[in-house]
Amino acid sequence: MDGGAASGKSSLARAVAQRFNFLHVDTGSHYRAVTLALRRAGVSPENAMAVDAALKNLALSTRVEGRSARIALGGQVPAAADLRAGEVNASVSKFAALPTVRRFLFEYQRGQAAFAQTQNFAGVVMEGRDIGSVIFPDAPLRLFLTADPATRAQRRAAEGQADAVAERDRIDSARATAPLTCPPGAIVVDSSLLTLGEVVARASTLVEAALQNLSRNIAATEFPWFYRLVWQTSQNFMTVIGRAETQGMENIPCTGPFILASNHASFLDPPLAACFLPRPICSFARKTLWSSPAMAWVLNNLKCIPVDRDGEGDVGALKRVMAALKSGEGVQIFPEGTRTRDGQLQPARRGIGLLAGRLGVPVVPTRVFGTFETLNRRQVMPRPFYRLGVTYGRVLTPREYDPGANDPARYETIANRIMEAIAALPPPWSERNES
Repeated sequence: MDGGAASGKSSLARAVAQRFNFLHVDTGSHYRAVTLALRRAGVSPENAMAVDAALKNLALSTRVEGRSARIALGGQVPAAADLRAGEVNASVSKFAALPTVRRFLFEYQRGQAAFAQTQNFAGVVMEGRDIGSVIFPDAPLRLFLTADPATRAQRRAAEGQADAVAERDRIDSARATAPLTCPPGAIVVDSSLLTLGEVVARASTLVEAALQNLSRNIAATEFPWFYRLVWQTSQNFMTVIGRAETQGMENIPCTGPFILASNHASFLDPPLAACFLPRPICSFARKTLWSSPAMAWVLNNLKCIPVDRDGEGDVGALKRVMAALKSGEGVQIFPEGTRTRDGQLQPARRGIGLLAGRLGVPVVPTRVFGTFETLNRRQVMPRPFYRLGVTYGRVLTPREYDPGANDPARYETIANRIMEAIAALPPPWSERNES
């Protein structure tokens, strides 16, 4: 849950945590605790070097009180009154805008999901100002809460606090690092004219739908028996005959939809990029192959999506890809559209930008090596025992690849950014400095 000051995040997060047995994590208290510690140390937000030095002496841990996670600095949980003190209210946005402070808290906040599992919670409800955009852009449900400034000021006054909500929002929205923003794909909830009960009811409906969708996503990662047979056979073949190596397997999302975007040099690219994945993935095949019932059964059980030979303008294939992603599947896409003729990377086509931009799913840039030399357009038979490799790059989130709807060339920009990420990937053996 993201939103401005007094938008109702905390009240809603506590109610959702209670209803679904989630761990409630208030990241605003994290920044308040760090602000309190830095103020007590006599550090000013204008002195970045002093802030960095002071943070190195702060040890973070978590204590659970009921269903709430409390941040502890040096083993001590700050008092609630101290976190809401006037000097903290006046400084927290300035300290929170510092990249060194946000880096200091990033891994700790990401780690709260794993911590919740160890404490036997069913999940995490985390509130803040960059949760859906930076901390958990891949969360099954992202909410952005808002309310008009007058309503929020009244809420703060009712709590006995003099918190300048509009000014805090202005500072947080304008900062260069992780600004307050409604991330693409987040659901906006305006609580100005709603009671807390009405907001909780709406959010609970969304949580239940997200849990059902998450169950489907988990089912999408299970291997059907025939797919597993072909997957294992292909993996053995690529490893033994092609001496294939991989790098970056940890970048593949465990659940949920994602696009595996790879360069395209050979018919070997789809099986090479897919056979090492820890979950099945959908890929494309020519629609004419479905003319045989036996071949249609094989292709359907390998999660293939029929597409016209050209592929451009195939509305049916586009709808099937969107349906697969919405059901939690991974989809393998080649941004170049067709195999390279000279072994060099080609410009990306607009199609992948359209898909990624419309659905806002994570993209894993992937680059295969050695397939052009093994079996390219000019070869009838593959060259045996050529070294193959595949590198899976760091996941690109919508915030990283999507310039937004205001960009007149939005989809072309997305496609180009994805292709640039593919081009930057080294072969898996490069770290060993082999020739």
